[in-house]
Amino acid sequence: MQDVEPGTLFDAIVCLGNSLSALPDFEGGLSDHRRALSNFWSLLRPGGLLIVDHRNYDGILGSGVFPSSNIYYDVSLT
Repeated sequence: MQDVEPGTLFDAIVCLGNSLSALPDFEGGLSDHRRALSNFWSLLRPGGLLIVDHRNYDGILGSGVFPSSNIYYDVSLT
């Protein structure tokens, strides 16, 4: 993994899977999550696009059930 060079801006940033929700909350109050999102925004060009794909994480937590018909959770495809 490499650090992004200072001043580098992107047209789009995609945060895939549950990587954002898996970020530890060391300081409490989701401050680390807020910092991560702030860092994403600071790396976007004006008009850039930030996509956070959390694959219905709230629904999974609420029901305790992973969607069996979703290719993201089909372990037979890995």
